[in-house]
Amino acid sequence: MARLILTLNDQVLKDIPLSRETLTIGRKPDNDIHLDNHAVSGYHAQIITLLNDSFIEDLGSTNGTWVNGVRIRKRALQEGDEINIHHYRLRFTHQTGPVKTLAPENLEKTMIVRMDALGLPQTQADAGMEKAVRKIEATPAPAPAAKPAAPAPARSRPEPLPAITPSRSAAAATPAPQPATAGTGSLRILSGPNAGRSLELVKNLTTLGRPGVQVAAITKRAQGYVLVRVDAGASGESPKVNDQPIGNQARLLKHGDTIDIAGIRMEFVTK
Repeated sequence: MARLILTLNDQVLKDIPLSRETLTIGRKPDNDIHLDNHAVSGYHAQIITLLNDSFIEDLGSTNGTWVNGVRIRKRALQEGDEINIHHYRLRFTHQTGPVKTLAPENLEKTMIVRMDALGLPQTQADAGMEKAVRKIEATPAPAPAAKPAAPAPARSRPEPLPAITPSRSAAAATPAPQPATAGTGSLRILSGPNAGRSLELVKNLTTLGRPGVQVAAITKRAQGYVLVRVDAGASGESPKVNDQPIGNQARLLKHGDTIDIAGIRMEFVTK
């Protein structure tokens, strides 16, 4: 039988079997799944289960219902899907036994998040990798590529344009461009034993890969999250974004980008 594992701040609150056709989720106490928070709508969403299939449907909530980092109206649920309602998480699974949220120490060996941060002896960390990571922390992020201006249409006889001097009031009314800010990013793992799980990028710099094979770092900047190659290993291959090697250049990530590092495919999502 399918079930939902309800967690808040990585603490398991409830294990909910989907034994009924419809379960409602919301702030009001008469919901089947009661989430007592003002950011949750009175009747926020519902889970519909028909035989072996389950669906989640948003009930016109104010702050929305999210599945794997994407806002949805109605969606079929698959093994490992993570439903986000405000700070609450509901993981959908058919598995029996306890289900843990994905933390760095639970990742498989090919996914390493700062070896020294995991409490491993410094002798087990690759000194060259750590030096490269520190260099990345001091490297400015790339600016988004500007779109080329469209060529002006050809004229048979050029006509001079009068000079226009903006008034002070018009200049003052024009707002100065603001720097882009990054939302909360996460990686949804698409392949390997952890497929379907998500890793939140809670640190300013997260290192992923396998030392000696392929290592990359994701760092959070004002412009957004940036992926940089740290170690290409013996093969000399760099990580890929949307199936294209990034080489030695830093790559500004966008929502929905696919990333391949050390044989693991991930999807970058932002909230």
